[in-house]
Parts: sequence; C-alpha cells; structure tokens
Amino acid sequence: METFCKDIDRSKKPCLHYKPTGQCLLSERRLCPEYILNKKPVLSYSYNSTYTRCRKAWYHNYILGTAPVGKSLPMLYGQLFHAQLAFHQTRNPFFETEIKKITSIIYDIETDSDYPKDLKTLNGFLNAYKQLPISVFHADSEAEKENYMEYPDFILKTTVDLYEPIKKIIYDWKWTAKPDNYGFFTTRLQAGLYLLANTDARAITYRLFRKPALKQTKKERDIDFIGRVEKSVLSSPKHYIIDKTFWRSEYNFDEIKTNFYAISEEIKTNLLKGEDYFYENYSGCFNPFQCSYLNQCEAGII
Repeated sequence: METFCKDIDRSKKPCLHYKPTGQCLLSERRLCPEYILNKKPVLSYSYNSTYTRCRKAWYHNYILGTAPVGKSLPMLYGQLFHAQLAFHQTRNPFFETEIKKITSIIYDIETDSDYPKDLKTLNGFLNAYKQLPISVFHADSEAEKENYMEYPDFILKTTVDLYEPIKKIIYDWKWTAKPDNYGFFTTRLQAGLYLLANTDARAITYRLFRKPALKQTKKERDIDFIGRVEKSVLSSPKHYIIDKTFWRSEYNFDEIKTNFYAISEEIKTNLLKGEDYFYENYSGCFNPFQCSYLNQCEAGII
C-alpha cells in the first residue's frame, strides 16, 4: 500500500490520526492524505474545480487546512446573496445568522464607506425579487440540500442551492454581471455532477441574477438609490433574472464521471510526488474572482 504521511501509524487503520469523516487529527492538516490515497474518494464540484483552478490553492485548502487571510469581495457578495435567498425560502435562523456574519465581514473590508455601494445594489435587487411570483417555491422545497451518492469508483457529495420536489428541478443561483458566461458547455460539469448525485432530479435551472450597473449620484440618498435599483428590476424582470434550464437527457454522464475520476487519480499521483507538484496557476488568481489565498501568495507566506 502506498503511503504519504511521515507520521503514519498503522495501529489504527488507515492511520492513528484518521477521523471517520476522512479528516486528519494532526492540527496542520485538514484531510487525511492516507484516506485520499487508499479509500474511495469523496468528490465534490468545489473539490475538483479548486484543483483545476490552482493546485497550490487546493493543497493549502484541502490538505494543510491553511486559513485564507481576508476574503474576495465578489465571493462574499455571492455568499450573501445565496444566504438571503435561502432565508427567504426557509426562514431558517441559521441563514439569518449567516447573513449577519457575512455582512459584518463586508463592512470590515470596506471601511471607507458607511454603506458599501455593492451592498446597496444587492439589497435593492433583493427587495424587488422578493415581490415577484418567481421567488416563491413549493413549501417542501429544500434550500442548501446536501446529498451523497456512491458509485463504484467514488462517492459524490453535493450541496444544491434549492431542490423543488414537485417539479423535480435543481436550482442554482448566480449573482453575476455576466449572465452570458453561464451556458450548457461552461456549466456542464457542475450541472452533471449535481444530477449524478440527485438521481430524482429531471433537470437543473441556473437562475442568473444580472447585477444592475446603476450608479448612485452624489446628491442621491442611499434609500433613494436602493429604491431606484428596486424599481429598475421590477420594471424589467426578464432583463435582470434569466432562467436557463438543462435536462438530464442532455448530459453524457460517462464523460462527466470520467472527468471527475481522472482528476481524483491525478491528485493521488501528485500527493506521492510531493508538495512541489501542487504549484500555482497564475491565470486562476482572478478567475472567476480573486483567489482567497492571493494576498498570502503575494507576501510569500505560502
């Protein structure tokens, strides 16, 4: 059996430091390398896409458990938007707490403003969206639905933004300035993975929320600008909210499974070769948004 960990202790299988969740008890690690090498891999879209975006970011996130210093504002606004929609659907206090936590982090970063412009835009948009009939889903719909599905070579783990059980449709929210970037080809691996792990689903709908490009004038009060964003969205909902639905029959699931399994096998190979094989991909520093580890990389900390 191949081994990675210099602290390997076979008195407990696969290792003394192994936790049943696949994690490592050693404080400097997050995941157990022995588990990755010798057990059936648990794959998720974020796990694989982080690796293909930047091997170094993957290694620090999933193996070393390095905490990022600061967070990307576009990522934070996306998380806030998702939490707001989840709370709107479920009224679950957990999502309300998440909203407060993420908003606090945004204010800590954007210290030059009493009310960040992007936050005003987002709030105006949400005020409008919550008034629209399309924001209401069946009461049995599940927000942030987790699912596991076991296949011969791996286990898939997914968390979908919302699952509508009557229509049997997965919904994925995207708060974006460029909704045209999300088509069948660019989303097929993520969508295919979600459909593989949620076998009851007939389709996936990407609900694309186009970020308004409106600017606040110097004399315009915050409340008036938020109201103007709200009015703009309500007057042209089809411009700002675009649904793209892709059906299960459109996907080549053998190709998708091969893709994800190939990445998993490549990760195993590189773990045995050593940390040097988890190198930076500079083209991923700002694509699709700023990497959470960019500041640490620039400072030479990691």
